[in-house]
Amino acid sequence: MKKIFIFDLDDTLSESRTPIDAKMAELLCALLKKASVAVISGASFEQFEKQLIQNIPCAELFSKLFIIPTNGAELWEFDKNKKWRRLYSYELQPDLRKKIIEKIAAIAHIPKDRVNYFIDDLKTQVTYSALGIDAPIEEKIKFDPDEKKRRDFVRKIAADFPELSFEIAGRTSINVIMKNIDKAFGIKKLLEHTQLKASDALFIGDALYQGGNDEEARKAGEDVVATTGPEETKKIILNILSSL
Repeated sequence: MKKIFIFDLDDTLSESRTPIDAKMAELLCALLKKASVAVISGASFEQFEKQLIQNIPCAELFSKLFIIPTNGAELWEFDKNKKWRRLYSYELQPDLRKKIIEKIAAIAHIPKDRVNYFIDDLKTQVTYSALGIDAPIEEKIKFDPDEKKRRDFVRKIAADFPELSFEIAGRTSINVIMKNIDKAFGIKKLLEHTQLKASDALFIGDALYQGGNDEEARKAGEDVVATTGPEETKKIILNILSSL
């Protein structure tokens, strides 16, 4: 029997950068009553708060909820004082973040006064959102469904930064993070902290296909289940609940 269920966030629990809905919140609370839950994403912890944490009504169960922002570069838990506590953080050096932001802005022709709208400096990660951070979901869906635009963009920039990894994420984003830190890394750190084995865990994500941003989760050794989006994820959680 699985003891911890690990979810991707965008396009798994909710649409890109949008809050989980009431039914998803209800299902997550039901799952937290029976097992531990973790959510891993390229999002910052602040984005997790807006998109996930603030919309889950069962705060009394948060001791069993773990948040893994910026693709494994951070791990957060809800401590005995009923506060969220960061357990570790692997930050990129400020001068390196500055260089990558300048390079992205130059290639994407982003005006200086608009850089913050298209590029997030999360310290542990730099995220480029091709349509802007808060573009409408309808535009995001149509922008780059085969990921070709973003893969072409990465090819123009990756060779200049061999110490970094470039990940295609969500509908319009590219995450830039320290080499060797990815979802497999984050999941392994989570399992170490919770003293669980890979066989105790199940990962659910929408991009487990080759080249997808959930693919590296397979490397952690846990079982995985692919979803096509939040509605299918709800069915997956219902099936999990019936088996626990």
